[in-house]
Amino acid sequence: MSIGTGLSEDLVAFGPSQDFAMTSPTSGPVRFALVPLPSDVARTIDTLAKQRGQDRVQFIVDSLQEQLNGSAPSFEEMMAPIAEDFRESGMTEEDLDALVDQERQAIWDDKRS
Repeated sequence: MSIGTGLSEDLVAFGPSQDFAMTSPTSGPVRFALVPLPSDVARTIDTLAKQRGQDRVQFIVDSLQEQLNGSAPSFEEMMAPIAEDFRESGMTEEDLDALVDQERQAIWDDKRS
């Protein structure tokens, strides 16, 4: 939900509204929060929200609820698919180190030229 007060598009407001329905019922009145977001954070949130089929506000509310309920995935859980792909690739840790070093050097060379 955007704020139509001339404030930056990267400010998020949420609270009771006709067009805002929370996916989880609340036990009391919904409170408003006005949160200034750096543009890069807002873009990241928008991208992640779109991946979930949500708008920015619902994504933020759901993310906060996940954090408060302890239901957010652990780092290990988030990295599990990457670790599995690495195991299936047949690469050794030394191969990965060499690849990272090669790419880091290529980026450094590109920046210097």
